Amino acid sequence: MIVLSCNNLNKSFGIDSILENVNFTVNEYDKIGIIGVNGTGKTTLFKIISGIYGYDSGDIYTSKDCEIGYLEQNTNFHSENTILEEVLDPSIQSLNWLESTGKPYVMARIINIRKTVRLLGFQGEGRKILKITDPVLEENNGCFILTYGHGNVKLDKVKEEQLMEDIEFDLTIGELTAHIFGYKIIEGLPLVCKKGSFFINDYL
Repeated sequence: MIVLSCNNLNKSFGIDSILENVNFTVNEYDKIGIIGVNGTGKTTLFKIISGIYGYDSGDIYTSKDCEIGYLEQNTNFHSENTILEEVLDPSIQSLNWLESTGKPYVMARIINIRKTVRLLGFQGEGRKILKITDPVLEENNGCFILTYGHGNVKLDKVKEEQLMEDIEFDLTIGELTAHIFGYKIIEGLPLVCKKGSFFINDYL
């Protein structure tokens, strides 16, 4: 199935002709690379396909299910965050989810908090009151009572007004993910001592 095609595409900047009668077709599952020396129009072609630039003449066809993304060669990105903090930020998670039309995105993040916690083992024993915020998945939002010890783990969801104790940890889903993976430990929250190969299937 054809997902993208260009027919007789032309583009000029002033008197300089950059693209002349460009023709190609991309079929589903194709993997294509464009090779050329600097100034031959590779970036211009990508920007035309992604709608950043217009073109002088020709036709571009994309299938109705085709979504085109474009990563700038120079992003001018400035942030004080680490790479981990950036990818685990809740606003980034929400954005990536929406742009992929509801499909899971490849990122270290918890999909179902209650299912995940049941598969873990925590050091020591105790009881913690958590409030979790997830901008994407409603079932991960709310207050939870975490009970752990002797190899058993429970995470019960409760209404905030029913709590008889104070909330000890107010966390985003990204912060909790980072703690469970051991990337950024939250002081006072029990450490995970048992993790298995299920991580790939349940988190990505």
